[in-house]
Amino acid sequence: LMTPSGEIVGPAGFIARAEELGLIGRLGRQVLSTALRDSNRISAAVGRPVPVLVNFSASQVDAELPEVISDALRAAGVPAERLVLELTESVLAEGHDTFGAVLDRVRAMGCRIALDDFGTGYSSLSYLAGLPVDLMKIDKSFVGRPGVSTGPFALVRTLLQLAQNLGLDTVAEGVETVEQADILRGMDCSRAQGYLFARPMPLADLEAALDIGGGVLPLSATRAPDA
Repeated sequence: LMTPSGEIVGPAGFIARAEELGLIGRLGRQVLSTALRDSNRISAAVGRPVPVLVNFSASQVDAELPEVISDALRAAGVPAERLVLELTESVLAEGHDTFGAVLDRVRAMGCRIALDDFGTGYSSLSYLAGLPVDLMKIDKSFVGRPGVSTGPFALVRTLLQLAQNLGLDTVAEGVETVEQADILRGMDCSRAQGYLFARPMPLADLEAALDIGGGVLPLSATRAPDA
């Protein structure tokens, strides 16, 4: 979202307020529809189907969610297998007993479930063992910051082994340097996200960058600007 002056407002600045005003359902449906529609354009630019990951708040995980998702997928012409729902550990902590049945129905449609920001204070193995989770996204705090000790990577190795034992896919978040990427690669972490690969950008700019790179983001579009 943007203010009237053009300033970008992050999720932390509007999601709680949207929930208070009872607008999160309407907002969430709009975000889902837009993400699915845009994923078709990105897939066309890349030359192959690409998955789309969409964050969901606790208020959206209710008995109506499977129908909401099904309608959005049908309207966008996107198969369920391409959609991944991202839920934070804090979200799951708010409704562990009731979310399981809803998420089971969503997965039965073919969608996948990602546990986002894993390790940020609500960690519980019961979420991984007791809920239908397919993907663990390792929080950026474990990856470390550029120019800072790589000590937290020791925990990344443990989390990667845990995910492997549970049959979960993994993504390391917050990768900003080649050094971080190399360390993760040495741990057999096959996927990561962060400013090293791409910064947030408008869809038109992403399409243009993919067109220049023949379906791959060129270095000029992925390299973080110098501090």
